[in-house]
Amino acid sequence: TLDASGRLVPDLALRRLYDHFLSSIGERSIDEIRALLAARLDAITTPEGKRQALEAFERYLRYLREVDSAAAQLSALPLRERLAMLSDLRRQHLGSEMASAFFNDEEAYQRYTLASRELAEDTSLSADERAARQRDLTEALPDSVRQPLLEQQQVTADLADAAAIDTLASDPDD
Repeated sequence: TLDASGRLVPDLALRRLYDHFLSSIGERSIDEIRALLAARLDAITTPEGKRQALEAFERYLRYLREVDSAAAQLSALPLRERLAMLSDLRRQHLGSEMASAFFNDEEAYQRYTLASRELAEDTSLSADERAARQRDLTEALPDSVRQPLLEQQQVTADLADAAAIDTLASDPDD
């Protein structure tokens, strides 16, 4: 996507495009992947858009290489620190705009998950207080993350209800 000035607008679709081509990394060399990506960009954007997208691809590759080289260090960290380090690496290598466009939803969901875990472990709260705070956490999520989460929670609740009905029914006809 390019803005009115012809400047590349990083978005999740661009990350998915990069990841699509990178998924063949074991079958193709990085130079072959670059060539395939360049050919695809020729078909979907302007020459200037292609140049910018290829520059952004190189930044994304540097980020991925850095994550790969830091894998042992990352895995040794507690989860909250690991996620913070990943977020920092993203912003260092991709810049704030591209890192947010590529990873904002993922990071929001990770923060939500950590906060939910901490909330579940907080024994100082009543069940009602915990439920209210959980609702607040859910409401704070971006729509793109909240809606699928709510849909999944509804499916889980429906399945639990169906299992409870099956368990309570003493007669299959009931």
